[in-house]
Amino acid sequence: MIRQELEFWFIPTNKIDLFKQEIEKNSLKNTTIYDVNGQDASSKLVSQCDLGLAIYDKDFGSTKYIEPIKIWEYMMCGLPFIISCEPSLNKEAINEGIALQLKPDNKPSDDDTLHNFISKENLIQLQSKCLQMAKKYDIKEVLKNNLFLFHSTRQQ
Repeated sequence: MIRQELEFWFIPTNKIDLFKQEIEKNSLKNTTIYDVNGQDASSKLVSQCDLGLAIYDKDFGSTKYIEPIKIWEYMMCGLPFIISCEPSLNKEAINEGIALQLKPDNKPSDDDTLHNFISKENLIQLQSKCLQMAKKYDIKEVLKNNLFLFHSTRQQ
């Protein structure tokens, strides 16, 4: 058992019945499936969570690569996240520890790594790192830095 007190909130984009079947098949307790429409409603719900999941599963018909907006939303809400083996994921997110990247078969490299990542203490510690990274890569900040570099090189 990982953490008995964990609640699982799912926000599937489709195939809600398949989610229900998988929850029952895997005997997940404390689960709720939300049918959320729109980015604002999704962000409001996500902001109440402790951990994000961005998992690709061929049975659910999503794209093979996780939508960057989901990762951005998690970071802006201060959520560390577990993610499928996603080649476009910013390596800094993994190096900073805010993302636990799964193996190609969607399993963690080992149980200890997963236990440590989802520990309450670790998740609390990672919240501020997520927010810092979201600010660092905010488009306004990126543009400001690029304009500064451009302006500096023109004056030389």
